[in-house]
Amino acid sequence: MLEFVLGPHGETISQKQKDKIVHAFSSDYYNRINTFYNIPNHFGTAKYNGDVTSFLREIKSIVDSKYHKLQIMGDIHTDPYGHSSYLIGQYDDYNVFIPAIVKDNYVRFKVVQDPKHYKMLRSIDDTRIFHFLMTPPSIVQIYDIYRPTYMNYVDKDIAPITRYKRINIQYI
Repeated sequence: MLEFVLGPHGETISQKQKDKIVHAFSSDYYNRINTFYNIPNHFGTAKYNGDVTSFLREIKSIVDSKYHKLQIMGDIHTDPYGHSSYLIGQYDDYNVFIPAIVKDNYVRFKVVQDPKHYKMLRSIDDTRIFHFLMTPPSIVQIYDIYRPTYMNYVDKDIAPITRYKRINIQYI
């Protein structure tokens, strides 16, 4: 089941955002976004084991559970300064990959399990806070607007959003 609580800075959530989040946790579209982008290469880190399939399956089992809770912390967040995405980037003159800076829209959540019905989970634990992406990333900055930008192929509906009009994304 989903439970909405105040965010880390006391953020509240509107009913419209609650409805959107409830829909997101049961939608194939949002699962596709998370399958492609919610991985260590996107964040440039190995915060979790990267098993996105198990991650999404376990989220669904907790959302569908009558005993365990997925606590949504606040509203839909945007990382204010962006982060490097090692899925999207360009090569410089020395063939060094320079990742793009992207912003994500996401919800923070943690798992609260009922001790009477404790369940072993593979990708999620109840001691950390996780992110669930709500939109494809938005490209904030690239190395050089005149160079091609590379990333793995992705369907158009989950392609990154960008403010650059001349960006040349080449799928590999």
